[in-house]
Amino acid sequence: MVMRIPKFISQKEFEQLYSHVSQLENSIQSNHRKKIIRYYKIAMLLGFESGMRISEIVGLNKLYARCCKVPIKYDSEKIDGKKYKIYLCSKCNNRLDVNKQTYRPSNKDWEIKPLDKSNFESSSIRIESGKGKKDRVALKPKRFNKTFLDNLPLKIRRRALQEFIKQIAKDVLGKDIHFHTLRHSFGSHMAGAGMPLHEIQMFLGHSRLDTTGIYLHANPKQAIERASNVF
Repeated sequence: MVMRIPKFISQKEFEQLYSHVSQLENSIQSNHRKKIIRYYKIAMLLGFESGMRISEIVGLNKLYARCCKVPIKYDSEKIDGKKYKIYLCSKCNNRLDVNKQTYRPSNKDWEIKPLDKSNFESSSIRIESGKGKKDRVALKPKRFNKTFLDNLPLKIRRRALQEFIKQIAKDVLGKDIHFHTLRHSFGSHMAGAGMPLHEIQMFLGHSRLDTTGIYLHANPKQAIERASNVF
């Protein structure tokens, strides 16, 4: 397997993004839009300073399959008066003339529940049934105040958040990054600060230590300093 070093941004670059979003929030007149921007800012902080996945912040709907029972060219279904797309397995998708789409019968039927204020302790965040149905503890950002806490759960769409991060990073930093880059940045900065690998693994919720070890390659600050002193 080819090991790819993850992209990450510096603390200074994150502060540039965070400041830009704060200014944007203050400049907007619409209360609804202002709230959405505040949600984005809160999600950014949790991604960068807690290393949380986007699904652990805004939640992840369950996906349901409708396989081998779908008439040809039938690509939607109404449930409770709402129209939903149907998800097909690869076998059915190849056989039928339909587009492969996700099928979500209810926004309240969660695979991973959105982060709520009840998940917060004084200095940590309890993540329950995250990716792989695992529980873990994440670091609570020092600047995560009561105002931010009262805005939970964040009522924003995953794709909208991803597109927002991608656009502001392009505008402010001239970089092509994704929301997951914030999580990579958390791991890389922890490794660069010399935190023990097993502790970084605990905060990120990795099953394998070698998955966490890639952050030593992404930000080998201390290793380079020690190596430079040899010669």
